[in-house]
Amino acid sequence: MPCTETVLRGRGQELNLVLPEPPTPLGTYVPAVEAGGLRFVSGMLSASEQRPVWIGRVGAELTVMEGREAAQLAALNGLAVARAALGSLNRIWRLARLTVHIAAAPDFGEMHRSLTGRPTYWRYDSRTAAAMRV
Repeated sequence: MPCTETVLRGRGQELNLVLPEPPTPLGTYVPAVEAGGLRFVSGMLSASEQRPVWIGRVGAELTVMEGREAAQLAALNGLAVARAALGSLNRIWRLARLTVHIAAAPDFGEMHRSLTGRPTYWRYDSRTAAAMRV
């Protein structure tokens, strides 16, 4: 069953989320491309109005909650790009893969707690999470 814009809006209201305008690429890349009937969205940052909202490492400069908020904003930016590319989120049936990268303090061991910002209103088949302790 597709995730309709109506369902997304309803779930977004429950969670007090608003889909932002799609971010303008910060480099020379295409924000979304279609290949083989699949839509691929480029990596998203936790940015708003061409500026990073959070800068730092989870467990050092950022709290777990700030890490969650950063992940949530990046996910919402990805959905906004998908909607702009497709014309509507009604064309999305499922997320085939979600990749998350987190910059974390060397002694931080709670990456899973920072990943909860990802979209919870869709089931996805595969997730790759990479935490870089720097």
